[in-house]
Amino acid sequence: MMRAVIADDEAPARRRIAGLLERHASHRVVAQCGSGPETLEAVRRERPDLLFLDVQMPGLTGLEVLQSLAAEDRPVVIFTTAYDEYALRAFDEEAIDYLLKPFTDQRFVEALGRAERLLQGDEALAWRARLQAVLDGWPTTADGMSVPLTLDRFAVKRADAITIVPATAVEWIEAARDYVKLHAGREVYLVRTTMTALETRLDPREFVRIHRSTVVRVDRIRELQPFFHGDYVVILKDGTKLRMSRGYRQAVQRRLGVTD
Repeated sequence: MMRAVIADDEAPARRRIAGLLERHASHRVVAQCGSGPETLEAVRRERPDLLFLDVQMPGLTGLEVLQSLAAEDRPVVIFTTAYDEYALRAFDEEAIDYLLKPFTDQRFVEALGRAERLLQGDEALAWRARLQAVLDGWPTTADGMSVPLTLDRFAVKRADAITIVPATAVEWIEAARDYVKLHAGREVYLVRTTMTALETRLDPREFVRIHRSTVVRVDRIRELQPFFHGDYVVILKDGTKLRMSRGYRQAVQRRLGVTD
């Protein structure tokens, strides 16, 4: 019997993985966690064979959870992530497996099968070395914790294909509940992430937030026009008009080199 811990800050995601694992009699879920610190405690307490680990969680990221564990205490990991840049930058090196949300049942079975082969064979030691190489190569703060890399591209999942959209092609971004819409010329791409999480990954030299629901590429701004009650209208070079809340006005003006 293989013991598994599921770590994801979204309860529906945890339930889905648990449900998929129920179809495999050789696995038993010993803990479900919604934050990084909770995951770290559960792994140390339960010592699972397998860990389904969300990349972006409150308290500690998935990478920070692994960095906080001794190498020999790390279970085999399948990352579950909606943040495509992680998969593109590190996991595609085939050091570790990942499930890119939303994933299919078949993709889950493939990842689980790979993990089972690692656990049942003699490859686990080599796998842990590859995982350590990924962690060692990730930039860290002074206390050794990982820091997010600045996005230079988006991987947009569409049906059975993934479209790569350079960050330089994105003119503005709008929030859409649990997603964001990337506006790149005439194309609009839907990415599963929140505006708050995405803003921390964007290059602050290239993008600026003008509203709680809108981020704009700085070099696409053509004009600022006063609106009502201290708000402004941001006009892009293609004529697109976007509302800028007064709370963001000073920051935007500083970015544009405008002084009162």
